[in-house]
Amino acid sequence: MSFLTWDSRYSIHVDVIDRQHMKLMELINRLHDLMVNKEGGPSTVVADLIEYTKTHFGAEEELMERLEYPELAHHRQLHKQLTKSVLGWKADLDAGRPLSTRDVLSFLRDWLTSHIQREDKKIGEFILARARQNAKAPA
Repeated sequence: MSFLTWDSRYSIHVDVIDRQHMKLMELINRLHDLMVNKEGGPSTVVADLIEYTKTHFGAEEELMERLEYPELAHHRQLHKQLTKSVLGWKADLDAGRPLSTRDVLSFLRDWLTSHIQREDKKIGEFILARARQNAKAPA
């Protein structure tokens, strides 16, 4: 059984973002498997998670900029906070300092699922409202 499982409650109804969220869950699941089963060091998966998170955050923020999303600054700050935490874990791993498996995995799961459901859903709703507005506009 996966640590994180995608289902419809995580969909923001923006296909490209939903696919990226699925990929983030997959990476967190890989990290979970490595850390729980002690199948080697998690450093590579953490590096992959960092790189993909940068890709995802960049794509999401570019979309919000293009659409003039009113909560972009707040959303960008949330992204920076997560990035700082994950980079700290990577530094600890690289320095040979142990990480609390339970704390790291719980934090990632809770952060991602609540971020999607609280913050990213707002982006989806904004895009849907914008699409409805454009559909009603006279040609």
